[in-house]
Amino acid sequence: MNRRNTKGYIGLFLGLASIAAIIVAVFVPFTKLTGFGIDGKITFFGTINVALCWIGVVLAIAAIVFGAMSKKDADKKGPRKSGVIIGIICIVLGLIASLVVGLLSMFTEFINSEGTDGVIANIIRDDPNTKKQVDDVIKGIQEMAGVKKNGISSSESTPQASDNTESEVSDSASGSSTVSEDA
Repeated sequence: MNRRNTKGYIGLFLGLASIAAIIVAVFVPFTKLTGFGIDGKITFFGTINVALCWIGVVLAIAAIVFGAMSKKDADKKGPRKSGVIIGIICIVLGLIASLVVGLLSMFTEFINSEGTDGVIANIIRDDPNTKKQVDDVIKGIQEMAGVKKNGISSSESTPQASDNTESEVSDSASGSSTVSEDA
């Protein structure tokens, strides 16, 4: 009787699907950059890419489970170790890819929020050297998109000016004689 090792084939195919998910997550950016005048002319890594990395890790775990279960069926023909081997490799690669893609997606969040939200926005508030480096990167991205190279400094000057005006108006309307720290 010629029976096939179905669990081994499932493990192998889950491992291959894991490889595909990780490759797509790392090499195909899905989120459009909309801030700083870029207006969707460039795509970069976002939450979809991070999710694909984690889907690849979950598929790799399932490949290991099915590969291990297939070893019990020694009398059946088909792959036994391939799902386990591919699964282990994909877990390691998937975790590394999710870390890298996650860091890159923080940059997407920063650009799409015009520099007002996210981890990078908090970092550059305290460090002028990092702010200059991020400004240079934004100018490079704007150049690639074919838009005017303003960087982050031009978009920050407008909101601060309007905040100062609003605080001065509210102070004068309430009749207080304190001077705002923003001014």
